[in-house]
Amino acid sequence: MNFDGQKVLDKIKSDDLREDALHSAPSSHTVLVEVGLPLPTIERSSREAVTFGRSGLRVGGGAPSSESVDQARHELEQALGHQTQRYLPSSRSFVVEATGRELRRIAEVPAVVAIWPNTNRGYRAY
Repeated sequence: MNFDGQKVLDKIKSDDLREDALHSAPSSHTVLVEVGLPLPTIERSSREAVTFGRSGLRVGGGAPSSESVDQARHELEQALGHQTQRYLPSSRSFVVEATGRELRRIAEVPAVVAIWPNTNRGYRAY
């Protein structure tokens, strides 16, 4: 495999997914596709007292424009040949159902930073 091909596969952050992409496996996976969009900032509210049920935090500037999200979605859907499932702004990621061949194609999209498996790590919020 040439250097560029390895750089593309390095975007896939799971050995199993990378193998499926390399061999164009027909099995389908739900993955999170992280794209290179700006992250929103989280700012503390200027209020002194925080009321029950309110965190005192708010999303500040830096969030990507809807046009840039739409452009990234369009590029992904062109590579996939079908729609993405949803966009998760807090992680700059799209939820995507993809086969091994589709994983390889979306990894080739320049806006894609990483492809992560959608797995439950067993973390619990207390």
